[in-house]
Amino acid sequence: MERTLQLQALASVLPRFPTSGPRILQGPGENAGIIDVGDGWAVAMKVESHNHPSAVEPFQGAATGVGGIVRDIFTMGARPCVSLDSLRFGEIDGPDNARQRFLFDGVVGGIGFYGKLSRHPHGGRRDLLRAELRRATVWSTP
Repeated sequence: MERTLQLQALASVLPRFPTSGPRILQGPGENAGIIDVGDGWAVAMKVESHNHPSAVEPFQGAATGVGGIVRDIFTMGARPCVSLDSLRFGEIDGPDNARQRFLFDGVVGGIGFYGKLSRHPHGGRRDLLRAELRRATVWSTP
Protein backbone atom coordinates (compact mmCIF):
# COMPACT_ATOMS: atom_id res chain seq x y z
CA MET A 1 0.00 0.00 0.00
CA GLU A 2 2.82 2.44 0.82
CA ARG A 3 4.33 1.98 -2.66
CA THR A 4 0.95 2.78 -4.23
CA LEU A 5 0.65 5.96 -2.18
CA GLN A 6 4.17 7.00 -3.17
CA LEU A 7 3.48 6.47 -6.87
CA GLN A 8 0.19 8.36 -6.63
CA ALA A 9 1.92 11.28 -4.89
CA LEU A 10 4.69 11.28 -7.51
CA ALA A 11 2.15 11.19 -10.33
CA SER A 12 0.49 14.29 -8.91
CA VAL A 13 3.81 16.20 -8.71
CA LEU A 14 5.45 15.34 -12.04
CA PRO A 15 2.97 17.27 -14.24
CA ARG A 16 3.98 20.46 -12.41
CA PHE A 17 7.44 20.42 -14.00
CA PRO A 18 7.80 22.26 -17.32
CA THR A 19 8.31 20.06 -20.37
CA SER A 20 8.73 22.80 -22.93
CA GLY A 21 9.91 26.37 -23.01
CA PRO A 22 12.76 28.59 -24.17
CA ARG A 23 15.34 26.93 -21.89
CA ILE A 24 14.19 23.33 -22.34
CA LEU A 25 16.14 21.93 -25.28
CA GLN A 26 14.98 18.33 -24.82
CA GLY A 27 12.02 17.49 -22.60
CA PRO A 28 11.11 14.16 -21.00
CA GLY A 29 11.52 11.05 -23.08
CA GLU A 30 13.65 7.99 -23.58
CA ASN A 31 17.02 9.61 -23.06
CA ALA A 32 18.34 12.49 -20.98
CA GLY A 33 16.57 15.83 -20.72
CA ILE A 34 18.56 18.92 -21.65
CA ILE A 35 18.20 22.48 -20.39
CA ASP A 36 19.92 25.66 -21.53
CA VAL A 37 21.79 27.23 -18.60
CA GLY A 38 23.04 30.26 -20.55
CA ASP A 39 26.28 31.47 -22.14
CA GLY A 40 26.25 28.65 -24.69
CA TRP A 41 26.10 25.92 -22.03
CA ALA A 42 23.50 23.19 -21.61
CA VAL A 43 23.04 20.52 -18.96
CA ALA A 44 21.86 16.99 -19.72
CA MET A 45 20.19 15.19 -16.81
CA LYS A 46 18.83 11.71 -16.26
CA VAL A 47 17.08 10.15 -13.29
CA GLU A 48 16.69 6.41 -13.04
CA SER A 49 15.53 4.00 -10.40
CA HIS A 50 16.81 0.48 -10.43
CA ASN A 51 14.91 -0.67 -7.36
CA HIS A 52 13.76 -4.04 -8.70
CA PRO A 53 17.04 -5.07 -10.38
CA SER A 54 18.96 -3.97 -7.29
CA ALA A 55 16.67 -6.00 -5.01
CA VAL A 56 17.29 -9.11 -7.13
CA GLU A 57 21.05 -8.65 -7.60
CA PRO A 58 22.26 -5.54 -5.73
CA PHE A 59 25.72 -5.09 -7.24
CA GLN A 60 24.75 -5.74 -10.85
CA GLY A 61 21.39 -3.95 -10.57
CA ALA A 62 23.02 -0.78 -9.29
CA ALA A 63 25.88 -0.96 -11.79
CA THR A 64 23.50 -1.32 -14.74
CA GLY A 65 21.42 1.57 -13.35
CA VAL A 66 24.46 3.84 -13.47
CA GLY A 67 25.33 2.43 -16.90
CA GLY A 68 21.87 3.29 -18.24
CA ILE A 69 22.16 6.85 -17.03
CA VAL A 70 25.62 7.27 -18.55
CA ARG A 71 24.40 5.75 -21.84
CA ASP A 72 21.45 8.16 -21.99
CA ILE A 73 23.71 11.16 -21.36
CA PHE A 74 26.10 10.05 -24.14
CA THR A 75 23.14 9.40 -26.46
CA MET A 76 22.27 13.09 -26.28
CA GLY A 77 25.79 14.08 -27.33
CA ALA A 78 26.86 15.12 -23.84
CA ARG A 79 29.49 13.77 -21.46
CA PRO A 80 28.80 12.91 -17.83
CA CYS A 81 30.73 15.06 -15.38
CA VAL A 82 29.22 13.90 -12.06
CA SER A 83 26.61 11.49 -10.72
CA LEU A 84 24.46 12.12 -7.69
CA ASP A 85 23.14 9.15 -5.76
CA SER A 86 20.22 9.18 -3.37
CA LEU A 87 19.85 5.89 -1.54
CA ARG A 88 17.09 4.82 0.87
CA PHE A 89 17.50 1.62 2.86
CA GLY A 90 16.08 2.13 6.33
CA GLU A 91 17.63 0.23 9.21
CA ILE A 92 20.83 -1.64 8.18
CA ASP A 93 22.48 -2.47 11.52
CA GLY A 94 21.90 -5.54 13.66
CA PRO A 95 21.04 -9.17 12.96
CA ASP A 96 17.40 -8.44 12.13
CA ASN A 97 18.51 -6.24 9.24
CA ALA A 98 20.91 -8.57 7.43
CA ARG A 99 18.98 -8.33 4.14
CA GLN A 100 19.05 -4.53 4.18
CA ARG A 101 22.80 -4.56 4.93
CA PHE A 102 23.34 -7.02 2.04
CA LEU A 103 21.36 -4.75 -0.32
CA PHE A 104 23.13 -1.61 0.89
CA ASP A 105 26.63 -3.09 0.53
CA GLY A 106 25.86 -4.48 -2.94
CA VAL A 107 24.24 -1.31 -4.26
CA VAL A 108 27.01 0.97 -2.97
CA GLY A 109 29.59 -1.43 -4.45
CA GLY A 110 27.85 -1.53 -7.85
CA ILE A 111 27.52 2.24 -8.05
CA GLY A 112 31.18 2.71 -7.12
CA PHE A 113 32.40 0.05 -9.55
CA TYR A 114 30.62 1.48 -12.57
CA GLY A 115 31.48 5.03 -11.55
CA LYS A 116 35.18 4.14 -11.59
CA LEU A 117 34.84 2.47 -15.00
CA SER A 118 33.08 5.48 -16.49
CA ARG A 119 35.75 7.78 -15.04
CA HIS A 120 33.41 10.41 -13.67
CA PRO A 121 32.96 11.24 -10.00
CA HIS A 122 29.99 10.34 -7.87
CA GLY A 123 29.36 13.30 -5.61
CA GLY A 124 26.65 14.44 -3.29
CA ARG A 125 25.59 10.94 -2.35
CA ARG A 126 22.84 10.90 0.25
CA ASP A 127 22.10 7.72 2.12
CA LEU A 128 19.13 7.83 4.47
CA LEU A 129 19.34 5.17 7.11
CA ARG A 130 17.49 4.27 10.30
CA ALA A 131 15.47 7.01 12.03
CA GLU A 132 16.73 9.52 9.46
CA LEU A 133 14.66 7.73 6.83
CA ARG A 134 11.53 7.85 8.94
CA ARG A 135 11.94 11.60 9.47
CA ALA A 136 12.46 12.21 5.74
CA THR A 137 9.46 10.18 4.56
CA VAL A 138 7.12 12.38 2.57
CA TRP A 139 4.29 9.88 2.32
CA SER A 140 2.91 7.87 5.18
CA THR A 141 0.45 5.03 5.42
CA PRO A 142 -2.24 4.62 8.07
